[in-house]
Amino acid sequence: MDFLLHSLPANVCLGAGLAGLCGFRAFFPVALLGLFSRFGLLGAPGLDGTTFAFLTQTWVFVVFFILALLEMGLDKLPIQGLALDFVFNPLRVPAGALVFASVMSGHGTVVVIVGAVAGGIIALVAHVAHGALRPALRSEQTLGTAPFQSLLEDGAVIIASLAAMALPWLGIAILFFVFLLVYRVRIRQRRKYRGLRILKD
Repeated sequence: MDFLLHSLPANVCLGAGLAGLCGFRAFFPVALLGLFSRFGLLGAPGLDGTTFAFLTQTWVFVVFFILALLEMGLDKLPIQGLALDFVFNPLRVPAGALVFASVMSGHGTVVVIVGAVAGGIIALVAHVAHGALRPALRSEQTLGTAPFQSLLEDGAVIIASLAAMALPWLGIAILFFVFLLVYRVRIRQRRKYRGLRILKD
């Protein structure tokens, strides 16, 4: 059972999955990790005695949950660009680094540093791909459906975070989804570039 929940490969999968989700919603995966680690629930790693023990303090994960609700709420407003673009979005990369490093905290300093770098990169890739794909999706919809799309994204992040906590190996599936999203973005960009070339010709 420890191999499925608390081994090094399981922690890598969990950290990678949560970091990918931070690319969509910065604060919820971090808040959930702190809450579950505090009470030793499911596959959450024990953070007591590590550098990241502060995440298990009640006021810390409560603040993260409040920030998560604020981020989700702002994403549904028609005028939200300033707050998300200049406040919340830049925090997704450090959030990914934080959550991956926290999960790896029981495996030594070098592993923690590698996890932080990997988490930041994964969160950045997920955020850039998500940001590039969203305008294309919303352009095909009416303005009224944008909050519904955002609500679906909220639900997906919440369910995926809980699933990864229950079975850390599912983090691989989350990472695969991030790569699939990147692939879709690249396909759209190629089609757009080909269309521009046709128009020039």
